[in-house]
Amino acid sequence: MASKVYRIERVEDKGGKVSADAVLDPGSDIFKGHFPGQPILPGVCSVQMLGEIMSEVIGKEVFINEVSSCKYLKTVDPVQEQELHLDIDYSFSDGKVTAAASGSTAAGEPYLKIKFAAIC
Repeated sequence: MASKVYRIERVEDKGGKVSADAVLDPGSDIFKGHFPGQPILPGVCSVQMLGEIMSEVIGKEVFINEVSSCKYLKTVDPVQEQELHLDIDYSFSDGKVTAAASGSTAAGEPYLKIKFAAIC
């Protein structure tokens, strides 16, 4: 999905704390259907982005299998807000990742707070 909707620009892991930057592709076909004339970043894309970031950090493919809480704090218009920042606090043990993450726009506006678990 990353190559069609967004690209991960930077991932930095400091022992259980990840900082990452992503750039949305406003020309992606997904935005033409979500929603025509008024595109927004689909929530599932934000979740997928987190999984891909954690896959890079862990070095194995990560599958998010549980979301215990998720709040979208603002809609993200890919034309106006192409750059996103994500912070992830995580622990990894016995093939399982547990994490709490937040996302913000380049202007520093929070758009996402989520807690999830994943297997790898």
